[in-house]
Amino acid sequence: PRERDSYSRNPILPSSSHRCVKDDRKNFLPMWLRWRYKISAADAIIATQAITNDAELVHKDPEFEAIIGLRQQQLPYKTKSRRRS
Repeated sequence: PRERDSYSRNPILPSSSHRCVKDDRKNFLPMWLRWRYKISAADAIIATQAITNDAELVHKDPEFEAIIGLRQQQLPYKTKSRRRS
């Protein structure tokens, strides 16, 4: 019989064809960003996508400003207009 590699002998380990090393960062980074910067889960996922794809995030959300390593362009925030009487 042919000798199998260690991945195929252990059903718990991923097969050698999986890209688990690259994907681990995408899986762990949103949780870390959420914990470190106290942002929402959705914002953490958005920031992770921008960071891992080396993209620039264009936004109006002040929560993203504190994230180090995130290339971003901040759009002007809406100003509260006075109510008409």
